[in-house]
Amino acid sequence: MNLRVKRPIVDLEEFERRPDPFASAPSTFDINAVLHVLRARRNVILGTAGAVVAAALLVLLFVVPTYSATAVMMIDQRRNAVADVNAVLSGLATDSASVQNQIQILTSRQLAARVVDTLALHRDPEFNTQMSSELLGTASAASDATSRIPINGTDKVRDAAITRLLKRLSVEQLGLSSTMTISVASVDAAKSARITNAIADAYIEDQLNSKFEATRKAATWLSQRVRQMAEQVQADEAAVQTYKAKRGIVDTPGGSIIDQQTASVNVQLINAKADLAQKIALYDRAIELQRAGRAVEASQVVASPLIAQLRAQEAELRRQEAQLASRYLPQHPKMVDVRSQRRDTRVKINAEVSRVIDSLASDVAVGRANVKSLEDSLAQLQSKFQVQGNDSVALKALESIAASSRSNYEALLSRLKEVQGQEGIAAADARIISRAMEPTTSSPRPLLVLGVALPASLVLGLMFAFFAEALDPSLRTREHVDRHVGVPVLTTVPEVSDEGARHGVASLVVYEPSSSFSEAIRGLYLGLSLSDAERTPKVLLVTSAVPGEGKTVIAVSLARLAARNGRRVLIVDADFRRPAVARTMGVTSPPGSVVDVLEGRLPVERCIVGDGQSQAAVLSGSDKPINPSDLLTSDALEKLMVQLRGRYDLVIVDSAPVVPVHDTLALARLCDATVFVTHSGKTPREAVATALKSLRSMSANVAGVVLTRTRLDPRYDYHDYLYSSQLRRDGQPALPPRTWASVPAELTSALRKRLTRSGEPPMRSGQ
Repeated sequence: MNLRVKRPIVDLEEFERRPDPFASAPSTFDINAVLHVLRARRNVILGTAGAVVAAALLVLLFVVPTYSATAVMMIDQRRNAVADVNAVLSGLATDSASVQNQIQILTSRQLAARVVDTLALHRDPEFNTQMSSELLGTASAASDATSRIPINGTDKVRDAAITRLLKRLSVEQLGLSSTMTISVASVDAAKSARITNAIADAYIEDQLNSKFEATRKAATWLSQRVRQMAEQVQADEAAVQTYKAKRGIVDTPGGSIIDQQTASVNVQLINAKADLAQKIALYDRAIELQRAGRAVEASQVVASPLIAQLRAQEAELRRQEAQLASRYLPQHPKMVDVRSQRRDTRVKINAEVSRVIDSLASDVAVGRANVKSLEDSLAQLQSKFQVQGNDSVALKALESIAASSRSNYEALLSRLKEVQGQEGIAAADARIISRAMEPTTSSPRPLLVLGVALPASLVLGLMFAFFAEALDPSLRTREHVDRHVGVPVLTTVPEVSDEGARHGVASLVVYEPSSSFSEAIRGLYLGLSLSDAERTPKVLLVTSAVPGEGKTVIAVSLARLAARNGRRVLIVDADFRRPAVARTMGVTSPPGSVVDVLEGRLPVERCIVGDGQSQAAVLSGSDKPINPSDLLTSDALEKLMVQLRGRYDLVIVDSAPVVPVHDTLALARLCDATVFVTHSGKTPREAVATALKSLRSMSANVAGVVLTRTRLDPRYDYHDYLYSSQLRRDGQPALPPRTWASVPAELTSALRKRLTRSGEPPMRSGQ
């Protein structure tokens, strides 16, 4: 007997350090996943496409076709050299904002009202909401209606016609250009073109009227101002002459005499001061150089011809002295003579420098005297000017007023002549470059609507499909499990209706061994048998995240399949809260339950019963209220599992769901492997991840996931036409049980090796 060693519970800190196997992998584009979404959500796609196409057909069926004629108008950037020179109203700008402003004018009620009155649209049944619908489309009915309605119409009828016209009017700017398109929709093509051209003409006429009105108002206002300014000019000029006569002021061509003299003396004084400043600067510079012993460097000294001649002589003497010094001693007569001549020359230079400096001082004195004289003259003139100052100031004020009045008068008179010349030559700032022609196509276009509706409906359906797929929190495919859970999928069990299983879903492996459901259970069985190269699991735990995922059906089906293959199988109902194994297998009134065994009331041999449909044994659960925590933590449970492990080739434990209760976590420690069952397309992936994390925290060996109630692709279902099984009249299967000969040779060999390596006897031939 092989003893089962109890697995220790993993330390919480160690478990937290482990990498999370349920972390979502980065999403990548997978064409197979896309195709799977399309197949899974085909009803959403087809339903959306059908709804959109149906809506398009309804629109085509009930919407009255309309015609839209289009006229093209452009704001003219060119200016009329005659009409637009100094125009009263400036030309329209061509920027986008200005074009939008003109669009607002084109869609205004005032312009629409002018068109309604011009074309008498208030008498048209299409624009008159008060006319009966029977009048539409018949010329005779329109004629009768015209005879009954007044030519001007009532205010309400006219307003309604304007509103309807504005609803059918469309004005748009073409890109960033200054061009606008004008369109009007109508049930009559000719009427659409007529109304469109009428709106364009009304806009041009409105521009001209605006310019004419502005020019007329400007001319009237200018005429009044010119008359007022003429009277003002006469009064201001008369006031100037009266003041001159009263004060005895006589004008000269150059102004008053005192003003002329004052200006002349002021100019002379400025020049004299400038000249004096220059002379003082020269003198100060010469004195400064003289004190430094460099008076010969002064500009006036340098400019003296005599000093230049003396300095040349001094230079020549120095040269001679240098030549003689190379041949004679300093006491030689020639050397003494040369030095004497050089000293005389230096004395003459110093005397001439002093004379030049004295001349500069004399010039400074003369300049100061001149400035003083001019200042005295200016003071005398200013005293005279002070006497006539008040009179001159008042006169200048009067003359300025008179000059301003005359200037305004002349400007207004010139502008009046220009405005009067523009009254008859105003030009519009926009022009029609393409008048509306009678359209040949109506809207909506059936082919265009259907051509747009079909791809749009498919795109919308795809959007809804992927949106529904993104919001679906469940696991439906192997790819979902691999991506979101990180646990391998052992098998996918297809959906089986109760009507399709006459003896129950769990009996399909017995009565329909070639069904898709049986093939899925067989794949699970082989996957578990080949999952461990060292040892095939003998105690198998079957659980799920939440109730209602089909774990009991999977456990019972797996037990029956293993029993049909000749293995000694026991299924234990360890769901102490909601036992369902006995009910699923059709076992009635068992002598005892697993609870009786654990509590010591009955031995295990008396509580085990046989399955009526296979060679499997059943240890059922108890419906009586119990405390599962006491049973799961007792030594009796561990002893029972060791005992069953030695008696049977395979023990399948059907346990409670993991998320609602913690019973399964205690059982997982005593089992070799755990099969996790989840409902495809129903169980939230968060619940699955939580349950698997809980199992991993107890060091449970999770062999893999079983996806139940999946939708089988018809392309892969050969059951209907290749392997259909037949039942005898007594309800037993007509085909013999699955034997080793029906299993592929490579799987048979691998399975025999693993069974032999684990110490278990190989299956008998024919089993």
